[in-house]
Amino acid sequence: MRRENPGEVTTAERSGIMKAFLLTLLLAGGTIILAGCNTMEGIGEDTQAAGQALEDTAEDASD
Repeated sequence: MRRENPGEVTTAERSGIMKAFLLTLLLAGGTIILAGCNTMEGIGEDTQAAGQALEDTAEDASD
């Protein structure tokens, strides 16, 4: 199949490029969201451990 304008992108090609771009964008966004959730969970666990250590120290001081 020969085109009149070889440098011109057809509508079907443009649609395929757009679908690939959107899929890449969704995958990247999902990865960032999952990484962020994991980070927030870690911060919560660290804060909880620090609070527990503080509570233990306070109990030891009051005895």
